[in-house]
Amino acid sequence: VRLKEGGYQTGFVGKWGIGGTHPGVFDYWNGFSETDFYHLAQVNGGPLHMSDYLARASVEFLERMDSARPFFLMSSFKAPHSSNGPGEDYQPHRDDMKSYAGRPVTMPPTATGAAHDRLPPLLKNSLGRARWRKRFGTAERAQASMRSYYGLMSGLDRAVGDILARLESMNLAHNTLVMFTSDNGMALGDRGLAGKWHMFEESIRTPLIVRLPTAFPAGPSRQISDLTLNVDLMPTVLDFAGL
Repeated sequence: VRLKEGGYQTGFVGKWGIGGTHPGVFDYWNGFSETDFYHLAQVNGGPLHMSDYLARASVEFLERMDSARPFFLMSSFKAPHSSNGPGEDYQPHRDDMKSYAGRPVTMPPTATGAAHDRLPPLLKNSLGRARWRKRFGTAERAQASMRSYYGLMSGLDRAVGDILARLESMNLAHNTLVMFTSDNGMALGDRGLAGKWHMFEESIRTPLIVRLPTAFPAGPSRQISDLTLNVDLMPTVLDFAGL
């Protein structure tokens, strides 16, 4: 609302993970509450992976908007979240699996029986343990799950690259603030668990990458160790927008 009042065109693409329907504050809306699948059937004549679909929808917003006015776009990808539906939990595009086919993947250092044994009964008998059995219960399943998880991230990386490339081709990248973050980190067999709601470092530490517009003299890339939370993101956006 604050951005719209400030003259910004607003768009939302992807997973609207907080429930309810279209909030009515976006000029462009291509959102969904939740899906248990990754492969969309027959989009523009053929099957399409969710990550590619959301990249296309994001680019569609950029192409539809008035390039002379400022904009705000929130692209909320499902990847690399598990599907939690029928079939495999991690469902990457087959092309994104080529780099990982047949290659062993290193498991997390805490993915051991000893680490699981140290957990309290609440976690030993939790949903996280039940999902661990499906994804990581055997060495073969663990390797397959890890490769598929990395495949989803490769697809996400490619999709984000498509959006950034369109910004470049529209001559908008120099004047656009880009922020990348995610929801809680996924336990990938850590401590004999799966899921992303545990109060361990693997879940509570999430990425935050910010690319400043070239109009700001940012200097070389650097890592900042300050603590940030999701409540910091929107005030930062409004500050950059002068609002």
